Amino acid sequence: KSPHGIFVIDKNGIIESFNPKMAEMMGIKKQKEVIGLNALEFPIYKKVGLYQFLTEGLNGKQFNVEIRYGSYAGQKETYHHYFGAPIFSQDNKSVERLLLMAEDITERKKMEFQLVEYAKKLEVKVLERTAALENRTQELNSVISSMQEGLLVVDQNRKISLINSVAEKLLE
Repeated sequence: KSPHGIFVIDKNGIIESFNPKMAEMMGIKKQKEVIGLNALEFPIYKKVGLYQFLTEGLNGKQFNVEIRYGSYAGQKETYHHYFGAPIFSQDNKSVERLLLMAEDITERKKMEFQLVEYAKKLEVKVLERTAALENRTQELNSVISSMQEGLLVVDQNRKISLINSVAEKLLE
């Protein structure tokens, strides 16, 4: 059993073959139900924009596209990745058929959306923590500058890394 939906339409859009996985993806009980129908006349293909790609494919242009399907009630949405490859006549002058392969990418899209949301939340946390750190730094600088005693901090390289105004006056 193929993990991908596969179907072939002729140059007029008539479905010539439709594998079981494609039938499952489209919610069709038996693939024989669609053999002989015109894919260019399916309202759902027009609604989701696949019709445009089918016609481009029948005009000789290969395509690779992700399509979102939403249910009428809006409670369920699925995503399909389609790859369309025109099949040319032996003289290579005209398109005879269009081969389409489809994959249900709904789970991958859900994870992508979750990742984007996580990144947004993480960015907000970073901004919040950066602001808190800046506030704390200002508070510490205020304490250091208002001290009555001299404060001189030397780093590992014996360089002065911090000095308050009282210590500066003592060193003058």
